[in-house]
Amino acid sequence: MVYTTESSLYSKLLKNKVLYPFLGFLLLCNTAKSQTSGWQLIDSLGITEATNVTQDGIRHIYWSTVEGDLYKYNYRLEAEQEFSAPYLSELTSLEASQMLKVFTFYQNSQQFQFFDRFLTSTSRATIKSEDLTHFSVATLSSDQKIWLFDNNSLQIVKYNPILEAIEQRIDTRYFLPEEASIKAIKEYKNRLYLWYNKEVIVFDFLGNLIKKLPIEVDTPFHFYQDHLYFVKNKEMHSFHLASLEQKKYVLPVDREVLHAIILDKKVFLFTKSKLYTLLGEL
Repeated sequence: MVYTTESSLYSKLLKNKVLYPFLGFLLLCNTAKSQTSGWQLIDSLGITEATNVTQDGIRHIYWSTVEGDLYKYNYRLEAEQEFSAPYLSELTSLEASQMLKVFTFYQNSQQFQFFDRFLTSTSRATIKSEDLTHFSVATLSSDQKIWLFDNNSLQIVKYNPILEAIEQRIDTRYFLPEEASIKAIKEYKNRLYLWYNKEVIVFDFLGNLIKKLPIEVDTPFHFYQDHLYFVKNKEMHSFHLASLEQKKYVLPVDREVLHAIILDKKVFLFTKSKLYTLLGEL
């Protein structure tokens, strides 16, 4: 069964672009103000460029490289585990928010892989689907299933890896422009976030479109304590999901920052060749 909200007032307004002026006004009203963060640089580490980064619930950070290798470090920036890919296999998606389980997805092979807390592979399988289906991004759901985006049908699907079957479909054709380039799909606190071009739209688990966020996001984003945050032009951008408040923090590094992870009072910044640790608070 395909879930859609085309008949809802919101989706009609979105489809007809009536909401865009309003969202523009809302964005203007919540324009972020740059400020110094007060963060203190306390450590750094030479790394191979990270293509994906994530964190778990017990203060570990993970990242992958273009070769498909995985690294796990603790809160003190100490190496804990490493997985060396047996062959070139670039990850499209990496997720470690579910306790004691790390999820990876590989677009080229249409495969997913699970790792335990020691970064030992516990299972690897190909997504079973229709002939014309091609998934581009994926993430692990809170009920241990997999959300994926099908580039051909423009549907978000929920896949059961045990039954090897698609259990739910969310049709996004009414919400996405023809030139949409899907970059990521993420689950956070009973909401599903779809990132395309510079836009992020939010669905509930039944497939109902809730809103489009009034921000432009053109670099990878993460969540921390009801904030969506990302880095751009040596600044940390913070957006509160409830209040819509926006802030920008100047980062005390002289290199381009590709990713950022926030854990309690520490911020981990990934550049092409360095991982920096900052101490401070948002």
